[in-house]
Amino acid sequence: MTQSLESSVIELDADVNNLKKLIPTGDSMQVLKEFENRYQFNRHDNLVYFITWDLEQVTSYNQKIKVKFGRSDGAFDKRWQSYCCHTTTMPYIIAVITIPEMEHYKLFYPDTEIKDIPNVFNEEKNIKKIFKDRVYYAKSKEKVMVSMHEIYDYYNKRQDEINKMSNEYDIDYNMWRLPIKDKDGNLKCRIEYFTKLDKENAEREYKEKEEEKEKNKPLPLRKLGEKMSKELIDKLDKKK
Repeated sequence: MTQSLESSVIELDADVNNLKKLIPTGDSMQVLKEFENRYQFNRHDNLVYFITWDLEQVTSYNQKIKVKFGRSDGAFDKRWQSYCCHTTTMPYIIAVITIPEMEHYKLFYPDTEIKDIPNVFNEEKNIKKIFKDRVYYAKSKEKVMVSMHEIYDYYNKRQDEINKMSNEYDIDYNMWRLPIKDKDGNLKCRIEYFTKLDKENAEREYKEKEEEKEKNKPLPLRKLGEKMSKELIDKLDKKK
């Protein structure tokens, strides 16, 4: 199995047994370092990972095996150590999706729905939806029965999509770094200016919705009666 750094594609060896020869040995941190080099990721990055403890039993890439997936917001070494400490079998990392930081994605592309913003939280939710019928442990939606082929297919497609999104974001980020003049002619950071503007608009819209909700809220019986009595008195006064 090899991985191309430029295209982020994992290519499978025809013989699944050759995969077992690639199982790293050593303590947990040595093994993690080996996987970092192999898959070209960094434990401090934002990651979504797929691991298994059943690699020794794999006879085919299409064989369904128990896989645990999850997200890491920059401290995967601590998560990895906990996985290694609770078993005598060293876990095997099948694939790792790296999601570069794109903090201002919603600002740059305002039509993007919240669920489609590229981050580890959304990515994990998306994987849960894809494999929702494969859960083998009711108490954890992150433990699924899937084949390595399925994981590699998903990884190859998804990492390529994220890389393209990140490249586009980087180009637009450089454009957004250009300063903007405010109404007084002062130069302002474009990102900070529009972030503040978006926040103010969102707060105003929220306040308007809450006020509208309060206005349409059903009145308590006593107040409703008082309102009806006042309306009736007003009608009678008009008839006089």
